[in-house]
Amino acid sequence: DLSQVKSVMAVLRDSAPIEMGGLEITSSQDLGQPTDNLPATDAVVMHFGKADVKARVIIRPSGTEPKIKCYLEVVANGAEFVSNQHIAEKTMNMLITEAHPLLLGESS
Repeated sequence: DLSQVKSVMAVLRDSAPIEMGGLEITSSQDLGQPTDNLPATDAVVMHFGKADVKARVIIRPSGTEPKIKCYLEVVANGAEFVSNQHIAEKTMNMLITEAHPLLLGESS
């Protein structure tokens, strides 16, 4: 129900992970506060990274249903394409696994 969605977002804002997918957090942004360029929206954006691997995790409630949406992005910038692909897939799989508790309102 909608109260659970609000609770999950509150836990995320209060206890955002400092590490996901083997990457340390580099920045986070609570989009609930308006900026010069954007109006406020109920979402949290977290950036993670190390060396040649970066990830972005965006979590927000659905606008039409009582559920949470999670968007994951991984970029690997090494010299070898096959190695980059393997690293990105491995990191993505870790992010997917580690995002599940966040979507249930469990802090990391």
